[in-house]
Amino acid sequence: MVDYSKWFTPNQKGKIQINNIAIYRSLSLEVVNKLDSNLSVSEIIAWIRQRTIQAFQSKYSRRPTDKRRAL
Repeated sequence: MVDYSKWFTPNQKGKIQINNIAIYRSLSLEVVNKLDSNLSVSEIIAWIRQRTIQAFQSKYSRRPTDKRRAL
């Protein structure tokens, strides 16, 4: 089971920050397996994005958003 505790942290303004490096580190072995299975980079990015959204929803009971663009 993946530990989501480092994936999200509050920033100085009290907003929740998504920690991309922590997410990649947590999922890196699975990314390698997906590359070995000939998934495209865009498919892997979509998968990482979906896993991040699911983890955020699980932890905060809402979807993550960004003022510049919605996730």
